[in-house]
Amino acid sequence: MTIHIIKRFALPLILAVLILGVGTLAYAKENGNQDKSDKKVQVEKNKAERKQDKKEIKLCFRAFGHLIAPGFIKHHGEVDVDLSNCFIPFGIAKKFRGVASSTTQDLIAPTITDVKIVTTTNKATITWHTSERADTTLFWNTSAGVNVSSTSTPKIANATETKDHKVVIPNLTASTTYYFVLRSKDHSGNATTSSEMSFTTKGAPVDTAAPTISSIVILTSSSTATVGWHTSENATSKVYFGTLDALNVNATTTSFVETNALTENHSLQVTSLASSTPYFFAVESKDATGNRTVSPIFTATTLGL
Repeated sequence: MTIHIIKRFALPLILAVLILGVGTLAYAKENGNQDKSDKKVQVEKNKAERKQDKKEIKLCFRAFGHLIAPGFIKHHGEVDVDLSNCFIPFGIAKKFRGVASSTTQDLIAPTITDVKIVTTTNKATITWHTSERADTTLFWNTSAGVNVSSTSTPKIANATETKDHKVVIPNLTASTTYYFVLRSKDHSGNATTSSEMSFTTKGAPVDTAAPTISSIVILTSSSTATVGWHTSENATSKVYFGTLDALNVNATTTSFVETNALTENHSLQVTSLASSTPYFFAVESKDATGNRTVSPIFTATTLGL
């Protein structure tokens, strides 16, 4: 009887134990997955909080930068700051009134500094620096009292906003004094105009080099001689001639033909010469500034009749 009872209840008991075990394992697994999900959510939340903290710290620094350095926000952007999340040093809190508003009006004009001038004989390069980004305008004239309000005053302008400005004035006259005024206007329309300044262009270099003479040729007939030559720069043309070998090009009595036209290729004809006669020649050229070159003396004989 006892054995029969055990057999009768053994199978259901074993099945119950198995079901209970499987259920326990499933619950444990589900619980473990939930824990992992909760941890992931918490990690993401912590990251978001740290990111927000960094953002608030950055905003605080911007707010204090505006208090410590006037114009800071204008250059770095205006922001709304919740000061309840900022540590406010003693003495600064009482100066702050609310949050930094994006509608704050810019009333501060840029300052102009570090003006530099570089000149040549025919142009001037002027550079300057401004405390903030601004446009570039230079007014100039050949007389003092540059009128920046007159439309007839020469000017050079560039609307690009920058802190480093550069203007080149071309086509100027050598050894001449010019007067100029600088103006830079920021994005909000605040403008700064410099005091009047001046510069003098460099003088033209003095030409002290005489032209060189080369490639002398002479063609004769019974009564003429045609002399040609080349110079290294534009210059005048002159041919001295005579029948004496001691040809003196500095004597006022020495015969010559000439032209004052400036050229590099020269040709002059000497006429009324005697046939079958040796003649002595020398050529001379002067450049535009009067530098003179005279060739050595050379000879040629006219043809016979």
